[in-house]
Parts: sequence; C-alpha cells; structure tokens
Amino acid sequence: MISSHEPYGVAAGTHLPSPAIAAVFAKDCSLAYAWQQSARRRDPRDCRKASVAAGVQVLTPADPSVPPQLSADPVCPAVLFVRGNLGVLDARRVGIVGTRNATQAGRATAARFGCELAEAGVVVLSGLARGIDAAAHRDALSCLTATPAAVVG
Repeated sequence: MISSHEPYGVAAGTHLPSPAIAAVFAKDCSLAYAWQQSARRRDPRDCRKASVAAGVQVLTPADPSVPPQLSADPVCPAVLFVRGNLGVLDARRVGIVGTRNATQAGRATAARFGCELAEAGVVVLSGLARGIDAAAHRDALSCLTATPAAVVG
C-alpha cells in the first residue's frame, strides 16, 4: 500500500515513481523536473488543506473509503481527489468516452445516450473531455434524478 507521503515524494523526486509514471517521465524528461520544481514551491499539507477547504477529499489507496473498483485496479491512482458521493460507483454504471473531435451527429448520439441512461437510473461515467465525453455528461446532468460521475486524469 502507498503511504500518504509517497505521492508527494514521487513528485519531489525522493520516492521512485510507479512503472506507469516512470514511463511518462521517460517520454518527456522535462516533466519530472517540472514536478520537482513544483513540489519545492508547495507544502503538501497546504495542498491538502486547500483541497479540504474546497470540499475535496484527498485519499490514497490505503484509505478504506477508496472504492474497491479503484483500489483493486493494478494501476490505482496514487492520490484520489473526490468531490461528491463515491457510493454512486456501487450502482449500475456505464462509461461513455470517445473522440474529442466528434461530429455533430456523434455528440448528439452521446447526449441522447447520456440522458436516456441517466433517466433509467444508470450512473453515466465520463472523462469530461470535450466532444463525446462532455456531450454525454452534460445531458446526463440534465436529468434531475441523475448521479453522473467523472473521472479526470
């Protein structure tokens, strides 16, 4: 399990990154440097306080409130920022993701799916990217009883 200090340590360069983060660093070596510079300017306790003040929970995989759908994932995020009710992930859910450069017909179809699925009580998950994701999420939100969820990388 990851301790609450390890994600900051990865950013600061004092802990080894996960294989996934190491692969990202290998593609763009300036990214590790940028993370280290940012970590030197920020105290992780201040970041946590600011998140909590904004109504955002800051969780690590060791936290028992992290949903099993995420904690069981081999590439579970090192830090999870949560706003809202994680319990919606226990309901029937569907991910609607697609191209950012969607056609009008594609956006309309995604919007219709988002709305109809939300009306049927299905939790619509998206990445909130422009295009298909945004269209599905926006129309899911138009349903008064909807409980859509977003996962943003």
